[in-house]
Amino acid sequence: MKTLSNALHPLCFDRDAGRAELAGFVYLASEVLRTKDGRVAVYLTEAAQPEHVYKFVGPALVSARPGNGTLYAACFGDDGHGRWIPLTPSWPALHPWEAIPASGRELSRPHERARRVGASTIAGLFSVRARPSGGSLLLCDQPGEARVWREALADVGSLSFVWQGPALELPVCAYAAGTEAAPGGALAAA
Repeated sequence: MKTLSNALHPLCFDRDAGRAELAGFVYLASEVLRTKDGRVAVYLTEAAQPEHVYKFVGPALVSARPGNGTLYAACFGDDGHGRWIPLTPSWPALHPWEAIPASGRELSRPHERARRVGASTIAGLFSVRARPSGGSLLLCDQPGEARVWREALADVGSLSFVWQGPALELPVCAYAAGTEAAPGGALAAA
């Protein structure tokens, strides 16, 4: 296993098994991608009962000093646009030392935090795959890619994306209120 980031809660990545662990929580993981500024990004989903799409963005692997990475959850908007919501602890903490245990609790139950912040829940999610400029979803009951997304500016470190693919029964996040979905999602028009 290779540790990608964060001395308090490192992301341990097992490339051969396609798994990662963060704060004791096990994920199915895509391959590691590089952001335009040299950081690393990995797409994740829960190993047991997958229902959310996550992205971990951490420092470049060339640094000997571990930095802090950020875990994000995907929110697929109904207009073909989406955003990555950071899964950070509830702030402000009453005392600075309360932030460390809060961070561990939040990261050890990311599915609960993802629901609280409004991330999309996807029934029947099987896994996520990395693509050079984004990712794709595979579902248990559907052959082929169910939904494909492309990160803004073709940078996997971006906090927004456009998607295309068949409609999934997703709770819709309020990303761009007042717009209607383009047929096939925004990627078709982009």
